[in-house]
Amino acid sequence: MNIIHFVSKPFISAKNWFMKASWKKKILVTVLVLVGILVLKSLLTPKKSPYIFESVTRGTVSDTISENGNVTTGQVSVFSTTNGIIEEIYVKNGEQVKAGQNLFKVKSTATPADKAAAYATYMNAVNSKNTATQNKPLSQSQLEAARQQVIEASNAVNAMNDVRNNGGVNPSTKKQYTQEEMDSINSALTSARENFTSSEQKYLNADANIQAGQAGISSTWLAYQATQDSTVTAPISGTVGNFLSHVNDNVTASMTNTTSSSVSSPVLVIGNLDGQYITTQINEVDHPKIKLGQKAVITLSAIKDKTFEGKILGIDTYGTNTSGVITYNVSLSLNSMDASIAPGMTVNIDIETNKKENVLTVANAAIKPYQGGKAVQVIDSKTNKLKYVPVKIGLKGATRTEIISGLKEGMKIITGTTVKSTSGSSSIGG
Repeated sequence: MNIIHFVSKPFISAKNWFMKASWKKKILVTVLVLVGILVLKSLLTPKKSPYIFESVTRGTVSDTISENGNVTTGQVSVFSTTNGIIEEIYVKNGEQVKAGQNLFKVKSTATPADKAAAYATYMNAVNSKNTATQNKPLSQSQLEAARQQVIEASNAVNAMNDVRNNGGVNPSTKKQYTQEEMDSINSALTSARENFTSSEQKYLNADANIQAGQAGISSTWLAYQATQDSTVTAPISGTVGNFLSHVNDNVTASMTNTTSSSVSSPVLVIGNLDGQYITTQINEVDHPKIKLGQKAVITLSAIKDKTFEGKILGIDTYGTNTSGVITYNVSLSLNSMDASIAPGMTVNIDIETNKKENVLTVANAAIKPYQGGKAVQVIDSKTNKLKYVPVKIGLKGATRTEIISGLKEGMKIITGTTVKSTSGSSSIGG
């Protein structure tokens, strides 16, 4: 018999039956066929493991501290010493200057009355300081006189007590001391002591008054100078920057005294661009790991695809408390300079605090807490079930952990699962 005819005959019969069947029977048959197909597919498709595996390998583990920081340089803001307008400019941005070199000239806009008033205030400050200086010897003299009064009054009290204790009489009246006489002698000692305390305080205040007088001279002199024409010079040697002013621009003097302050914007900045360095802050947990001379890899947000090297120059011993968070300032060198690097730029810093090479390593995600220690999870070859393998770990890096004992190179361990937990994160049993 032809095999095609053998197979097709029942198929044709089934087809004819299906065509003649009611719509309910057609739906039932269709559902049964689809279920059969799904069951068959499930049986034929190999089951996928719910776990993610990796092999224990040898490699390098490094402990790295990553922080953000800024490019810093030694710099000084230069202010005008006069309230007025810029009359002449002698330098420009990017120019190297030496300490004492002329930078710009300012024409004062003060009126003659302003100048006279400022000078009068300065002279009053001079007189106040001179008066304070002259008063110090007088205060010392008054203190010594008060000291002598205490001594004399104390001697009088002692003499009276000696006479009374020995049954004697008042040598002035040749009679027994009356209560009024005793009260008067004791009161004289009390008064002398109070006078001495007052004189002593005046003497102690004499130096403070002299210092206050000197401060007054300094501040009023600056105020007077702010009314005079001036030529501003460079306080340090370095490179001129941030000089955005022009001839005829208004500038304001920056002054501070004991009672008030007037701080204006700097006209320009002078810095040492060849001595740029990096500053950052680390937390108290990382502080013990940081050592002088440790190397760092530095990248800048403003300079793409370029890496710089540096090393730690300084570490704060005392932390700074900001809202209960303790941080320590750290400075790092910038070993190679680049014309694109400017003070204030943001940098990313990776400080390698420890490193081990050619050691057994596993992914950090594979390490699990187990019976007070650490372990990894594997599939038992005999039972095909999950089990823990205790391990002793060493250095832990950003992504991998050193295994000191418990595993062998090439072992298959579980690092994750393909089944998501209800919280949406991967989870391994245990």
